[in-house]
Parts: sequence; structure tokens; C-alpha cells
Amino acid sequence: MIIPNKLNPGDEVRVIAPSTSLAIMKQEDLEIAKGRFAELGLKLSFSANAFVDNGGFSASVEKKLSDLHQAFADKNVKMVLCGVGGFNAIEMLPKIDYELIRNNPKLFGGFSDISLLNLAITRKTGMVTYHSPTFSNFAEVEGFDYTLEYFKATFFESELETIKILPSSQWCNDPYYLGQDGRRFEKNTGNYILQDGQAEGVLIGGNVSTIRLLYGTDFMPQFGDKSLILYIEDDSEVNKEFTMLEFNRNFESIILQPWFQRVKAILIGRFEKAGEVKLEELKKTLLGKKLNLPIVANLDFGHTTPLFTLPVGLKAKLDTSKVEGILEISLK
Repeated sequence: MIIPNKLNPGDEVRVIAPSTSLAIMKQEDLEIAKGRFAELGLKLSFSANAFVDNGGFSASVEKKLSDLHQAFADKNVKMVLCGVGGFNAIEMLPKIDYELIRNNPKLFGGFSDISLLNLAITRKTGMVTYHSPTFSNFAEVEGFDYTLEYFKATFFESELETIKILPSSQWCNDPYYLGQDGRRFEKNTGNYILQDGQAEGVLIGGNVSTIRLLYGTDFMPQFGDKSLILYIEDDSEVNKEFTMLEFNRNFESIILQPWFQRVKAILIGRFEKAGEVKLEELKKTLLGKKLNLPIVANLDFGHTTPLFTLPVGLKAKLDTSKVEGILEISLK
């Protein structure tokens, strides 16, 4: 695997918009996000077409490809961060210059629809990518400290070789862009262990409704014969009537994939309130599949606040017997 160099103060981060245009962000939220990067000592730049408003979508596929390629070709850029999630990053996959990316490795992050780019880039280049907060997440006034802590631990140069993931103290499902004031936070009940166990493997995953778009293509990472730790999350934006029936169908589609036989553990991100997936029902359904591996749900990644960062292509260890820090992720 190609592991891109970490960040140092003064480095440049380029924000691109492969899915939804940054034009959807309010000016005050945009300034909050910009300020956060300034506080980190990072230079921030935006791709030429990041704010192109195409009826709610981002720019044309040709312009998005140009932005992506220019970001990786620019020697001054050390990280390429996606602005927002959305729906249409998939149109870029067959036209990306993967050789350019392989020859100019940089940190690359985002989640939701960006799962497509994370997985495809890792598959085609061998470069580690990251299921991370997008630029727009940096606009959150409240509840961002946990997200920022793991962002810094993952992406900034340090002596750390591994990072232990601890549960957040509280969480929220109220979108910040509907109003920063009055967001309702509640106590986090912590990791929900469906099935105990220990496992080691290469991390692979993302948004489950998005991942399934890659089945049968050559954009899904394989990692040879290596053991895998799968992480998945879903959102009510894609599935307006998101239920256990829908999640079960998505989960079964994963089980049918040839690479699933190498999965040694499953991590499931916290579900949104708009859906109807209850943890007790989830446990009953998944245990009924007789999978002989540890399964942990209610983890802090996905479409709720806050979220930690997960790589695609680096190793991790899971041990459900530990009181805290049951997941340990390799950084190198």
C-alpha cells in the first residue's frame, strides 16, 4: 500500500466537490469551516469548479475530473478533501487518471457518496484513502471537538503508530445547516456489541448503499488474500424509508460478495433517527445469520455528529473484551 505523507503546519489542503456543489453552504458556515483550517495552521484552497451550482449537483464530470487531476498534480497540495457528499461521484470513476494519482500520492478524504472515490482510488492505485469528515463538517459549531481530535490524530505528522478509538460522550442527528442553535445532543450509550470476539485485518468500507454500486465492477478493492475488517454505515438521505428490511437486504448483498469470506469483523456506524433500525432488532437479525465473527454497532462514524476517521487499506485490531478503545487502527 502507498501511504501518503501526513500534514504539517503550513501545508495546503485543496477542497474539491465531486458530488454536491459547495454553493449549498451558507456564507457564515463557510467562514466557520475556513476558520477551523486556519486554526490548524493549514492553507486552504478551493478547486476552480467547487462552487459551480448545477441545479443542486456539482459541476460537469469533465470539470470535476479537471479539479481532481489538478489537485493531485499540484506539488503544493498535500491533502485533497471533498467538500460535501451527494449522489453523482460515480460518473467520474472510469475517466480518472489513476496513474497520475499513483505517481502523486496525497491524503484523500470524505465519506457518504465519496466512498466511491475512496474505494476506486485505493483499488486502482494502491494508495490508502480515508473515510473522513468532509470540508462541510468543519462548519459545525457544537459537537465538533471529537471529530477534530481524530482528524488531527490521523492526518497530522506525529510519532503515533496506532490510534485507539474511544466512544464520544454525546451525539446529535440535527443537521447544522438547518440552524446551529438548538441542536439536540444526547448521551452516547457507547459501543453496542452484537457478537464478541477478536480480529485483525485490513480496513475496508464506507456507505453501504453507495458501496453496492461497485459490485461487479473493477473499482472495489480486493487486497489479495488478506483478512479484512469491514465497516459500513447508512443514511436516511438515500433511504427515506430506511428500515431493518432495507438494511438487511444491503447486508445480504455484501455477504454474497466473493471477498466477504475474508471478513473477520464488522463495524457498523450509528444509524440516523429518521430510520427505523433499532439496535435490538439489528442484533436479532444479524445473529440469525450465524456469522462467526465479532460485530459492533453504534460506532461514531457516518451521518451523525461526531465522527472519527477510518482508512481504506490500513490494518486494525478489534477486541470486544476491552472496556475502552476496543478498536485500534494502524496509522503507518
